[in-house]
Amino acid sequence: MKKLGDYNVSPVWNGIGKKLIKLDTEHPIGQRWLQISKYPMALEGFDMNKNFQFNALFKALLQYTIDKNEQSILLKIPRLNTSNDLYNPRNLPYFRLKFAYAQLADIYYDNESKVNPYQFFMERNGRFCNFYETSWLSTNDLIPAHEELFKLELKIPEELKQHFCYLLCAGIEYAVIGFGGQIEPVKNASAAKILLVERANQI
Repeated sequence: MKKLGDYNVSPVWNGIGKKLIKLDTEHPIGQRWLQISKYPMALEGFDMNKNFQFNALFKALLQYTIDKNEQSILLKIPRLNTSNDLYNPRNLPYFRLKFAYAQLADIYYDNESKVNPYQFFMERNGRFCNFYETSWLSTNDLIPAHEELFKLELKIPEELKQHFCYLLCAGIEYAVIGFGGQIEPVKNASAAKILLVERANQI
């Protein structure tokens, strides 16, 4: 999703990670853990754009409900009147919405590992992220409401849930008719945002 942004977010995320590591006072310096599960608000609401942010381009209100027992999230896209609910600064003819729902694991320091001591709390052996994107839609239209249910396949053991978060990210991109009549995304005509970061456990 960060490809929809207009600047390199990696240094910013690295900076957030370093600040979170410093908040770990339970482990010695050099062996501290990165525990996003304790500070989910550090990432929630993060915009990947500086020029036109997601909420500036997409003005409608998205609704979402998490079922932590099922590891699912129900996303509700409201009925759209594109003349009111979109900001289309370049008057492009098409747009689409993109979403990612994922499990985000804390990172701990493994004293037993001599190669790479920093490890996720669970190996990524299954599908830990789910993607959805709408079809290309007209930027001059009334678009019916739509619901989409995301469900993650990789089950988190109950004893590890305190070290996980669920993350929902949204993006929008605009497009034109390109070579051969194909709809093609326009560079620098997109935006993305982390909408939600919530702890996996029920506390």
